[in-house]
Amino acid sequence: MSASLLQTVSTRLLGATACIGVLAAAPVQAQTVISGWSTGGDDMVGMEITVDFLNGNSQTSTWGALGDTWGATGSGWALTKSSSSTYGNPWALNVNEAFSITSLTINAVPGNTMFDLYRNFTDDNGVMQHSTPRSADGWTFETVAGQAPDSFDYSTPIDVSVGDLFGTLSLLWEDGFWGTMQFITDTDNGTAGNPVQVADSTPNPDPFANLLTQFDLPTPPAATPQHPAVTPPPPTTQSVPEPTSVLTLLAIGVMGLGTVRKGQS
Repeated sequence: MSASLLQTVSTRLLGATACIGVLAAAPVQAQTVISGWSTGGDDMVGMEITVDFLNGNSQTSTWGALGDTWGATGSGWALTKSSSSTYGNPWALNVNEAFSITSLTINAVPGNTMFDLYRNFTDDNGVMQHSTPRSADGWTFETVAGQAPDSFDYSTPIDVSVGDLFGTLSLLWEDGFWGTMQFITDTDNGTAGNPVQVADSTPNPDPFANLLTQFDLPTPPAATPQHPAVTPPPPTTQSVPEPTSVLTLLAIGVMGLGTVRKGQS
């Protein structure tokens, strides 16, 4: 690499390092601000409720006002919650026998809502373990009446989470469910100006990946061969007389020599 190219690379790498430093110092994305922990059915408008039916069909409805209560309804099913706080007060799921379901999924994020799982508690070492600030105590899913699901799952972590705030709750019945079930799961809200945000799970890109190409560094010239290629000369061919021809020539030579000597005698 020539000295000028080395100087160019060195200069631009220094500039790249400075740019990386600026990127690293940039402020992180603003986090969800919890407005309060007393969330009721009227505070969750916009949530998306999806049910999967035993026959393989699926349906999604949006949470909103339902007369004197709040919830979402569909073909043969309804999920409701009064305006009282979700902390300790149950939700109600009703499914008609003709519309048995295999799963219920609550996507709370569109309703500026999140599920709060943990309560402040003292661990075995006497150390107080705190939930996310301003979220107060939480309540993980608990069936209080009816057929409990075979499994439940919280997903979609929220970006202020210390491990206790999630955006989605899913319930699963392997053989289907119909009837009435009541359950408890606590929820909190984000603020109007800084609503619930899903945690960014995208891995940080390598700041040094393709660094040279990003800064349009010149391409080094192709190496010139030190010695040009030499073309070997064509092979030389010689004609060799056959043995009979050689003997004939020798005989003629001897005869000529005898004639000379006879002339000299």
